[in-house]
Amino acid sequence: MTENTFSAPNMPARPRIGSLSWLGAFLVVLGGVFLLQTLGILDGSRWWADFILLPALILFGLAWLSDALSGRRLRPLARILFGLGMVTLAVALMFLFNLDWMIWWPVMLIVPGLAVFINGYSGHRGGRHPGWAGVVRMAFWLGLATMLLGAAFLLGNLGIFDLMALSRLFPWWGLAILLPGLGAFVNAGQVAQDSGRRMTLAAQVLVVIGLAACATAVVALFRLDWNLLAPTIVILAGVSTLAGGLLRR
Repeated sequence: MTENTFSAPNMPARPRIGSLSWLGAFLVVLGGVFLLQTLGILDGSRWWADFILLPALILFGLAWLSDALSGRRLRPLARILFGLGMVTLAVALMFLFNLDWMIWWPVMLIVPGLAVFINGYSGHRGGRHPGWAGVVRMAFWLGLATMLLGAAFLLGNLGIFDLMALSRLFPWWGLAILLPGLGAFVNAGQVAQDSGRRMTLAAQVLVVIGLAACATAVVALFRLDWNLLAPTIVILAGVSTLAGGLLRR
């Protein structure tokens, strides 16, 4: 008599979303804020700021959950939720610590810039859509420029250096325009390389963006006539489009 062997039926796998540790962290942070307000370290009269802190912590939890469900790959949804959480957290902390908005307002440039920077830095090269990836990576340069701009304003507001005197001596803010322009050229080269060294439409658009940004930066840095900017950009865009069409042929 032969012995029949039976295999266990395939059970549906449970999604591995990790533990609810983020909920514990949420409660610890919230309880810590309540404790600091009770001890007088934080301004207790600004208890309403806790209702701004709550959405920030919820957004962080949703970002963690989205990341866990996607296999720890930091999907776009998780990055967006994390960025929104950082912006909301910055607003909540400014109210909780009773910071002077006249001095600390550049934080609202630095933190959103950091959120945009993270989204651009996490963009993947190549893949099936190199053009789209190149456009998404522009967020890296835009976020970096925004953070540098906010940091300069904050240092000036804190009295570390005289921002007005520096502006009269050198139009430093033109560098914040130049940085994304140079980044557009870098991304255009990466898109062309990922597309088999072809000048695709996405690469050409990035070149036009780079030319426009760099032209604006040059006008600002050298204090040229701003009336020259519009026709210069149109001419450069036309030359780039013509050259791109010839290269594609």
